[in-house]
Amino acid sequence: PGARGRPPADAGVRGHAGLRGRRRHRGRPQDARVDAPGGATDAEAARLAAFENAVSAKRISDLEKILNDLMLNSKINESSRLADDVQLGLLKRLPKNYSRVKDLGVKQAPFYVLIGAQMPSIMVEASFITNKREEKRLASSAYQDAVAEGILAGIRSYIKQIESVPGRG
Repeated sequence: PGARGRPPADAGVRGHAGLRGRRRHRGRPQDARVDAPGGATDAEAARLAAFENAVSAKRISDLEKILNDLMLNSKINESSRLADDVQLGLLKRLPKNYSRVKDLGVKQAPFYVLIGAQMPSIMVEASFITNKREEKRLASSAYQDAVAEGILAGIRSYIKQIESVPGRG
């Protein structure tokens, strides 16, 4: 069996509508971001991981040290490639019909929900529900479809890449 007793999978994608804690972010336009497991790539990624994991930034720092020891057997590089492809898929799809989509890039941080997966795994930050425009978009099936299509396009691109590598796929 795979993680948490589930059947094995080739990749894991976790959808997410995040919160932005600071007031100044509440009016910001829709942001597109994809997270992959690993050491935090910047302070914002570390802060978000601490928030998502419901722990302090100090605990995240301790967790990063442990993660560094486990990276030899991890799927972090594959997760990063999957995250890059999904981010690109979202950025190609969303701006076609939705204005002010900002690329927040691909970040790494030690998210508990992504650690230890037996397959590449990512978390997609599709919107922030503290933003009124995004809250309305999230309620729209058309927007949900656009996000899903962007994610799917990224997954297809990733699969195409790994199938083209000799000895894989």
